[in-house]
Formats: sequence, structure tokens, C-alpha cells
Amino acid sequence: MLEDKKQGSTDHIDRIDLMEQFIKCFGKERMECIIGDAEFIGKNWINWLKEEKIEYVMNLRNSQNISNSRGESAKGSDLFRDLKPGTFLNLGERKINKNKSYFAYIVGIRTKSGELIIIACSADIKDGSAIYKLRWGIETMFKSLKSGGFNLEDTHIVDPDRLETLLAVVAIAHTISSKIGEILLKDNTLKLKNHGYKAKSTIRHGIDYIISL
Repeated sequence: MLEDKKQGSTDHIDRIDLMEQFIKCFGKERMECIIGDAEFIGKNWINWLKEEKIEYVMNLRNSQNISNSRGESAKGSDLFRDLKPGTFLNLGERKINKNKSYFAYIVGIRTKSGELIIIACSADIKDGSAIYKLRWGIETMFKSLKSGGFNLEDTHIVDPDRLETLLAVVAIAHTISSKIGEILLKDNTLKLKNHGYKAKSTIRHGIDYIISL
């Protein structure tokens, strides 16, 4: 839990401390890859991941300064201006930032809707675009925790230690519900609604089943 800091804000020291705690408890071999948004970049953080040989895929802002093929700094959006919808382009290793610069492998993804996503990857990542798609699982988890059954934001707990305990309990409950939902979906063929999606999410099936018990 972050204390004495702006809500939701972390720096490389916080993130490194969290990773070191995870490694101490579970071992580095349990970490396949770290995926993060544009808030989780920076020279010290990326260089620490490199030193520890931890694979990463990080989102960059489209306005991020990235070196072009001539080594000159340019906006990321300009480097992928001609990228067509539904395609991606790997630029190889590039310099990021004018000051406090660092190096990473850069991939641009143009979604079918035309949105540009730029990611920075470690050297051994073969398909950064496919790995970054896994981030959607994080978004669905947040939705479940906030409003999809757990309603975590309704808590009035403010004490850091108690809130940390609550988050741990909710994390365990979320995992159990998710696993039960996966089992239920394997045993039942569910009809899709007119818009092509299931009536309930995997986690919602698990929660409803637990409630019924």
C-alpha cells in the first residue's frame, strides 16, 4: 500500500520494492513478463528490469520522444503515421526520451478502429503486440473489483493496514470466483446475445454460483 503519496501514484522505488517482495515470496521464475501502462515507464525502472533480466512490455504515450532511423528524436505518433489499421510495425531498439534516456525495442500497433498503441519491449520479446493484449485481463479484473460483484469502492475503510487486508481477501475471492467460472463455462455451451457477447462474464458466473451455494 502507498502511504504519504498522491493517490494512485508510484515511482520506480515503489515498483522495485514491490517486485523484490514478490521475488522473495514466489521466486523470479514465476514472472513471465511485466505489462504496464504509460505511467510505469522511466529510465531507472526499465534499467532495473534489464539488470534483473525480467521481461517487460510497457505502453508509451503517443507523444513520447523516440529516436527515428537517423537517431533524431521524434514523436512516437509521427514514426507510425503511415501504419494502416489492423497492422503493427517493429522498429527495433530505439532511444526513448531526450533527457534521462534509455533504450528499448519499440512496436507500433494500429487497431482496426484506427487507434495507435506504442509499446516498449525487452529484447527477447518476440511478439509484444500479442502480449500487450493480455493487459485487457487487468481491466476486466478492475471492473469486477469496482462494480462487477465485489463493489470494493463502497468500502469506508481508510486505515492502510486494514485496507491491505481487505485487498488480500478480495484478491483470493476473485481468483476463486474466476476459476469456478472457467469450470462452469467448460461444462456448458452458452448462447451468445445478439451483440455477439456472453450474457455474463466468466467471473460473474463464478460469483453467482458461489452465491447460490
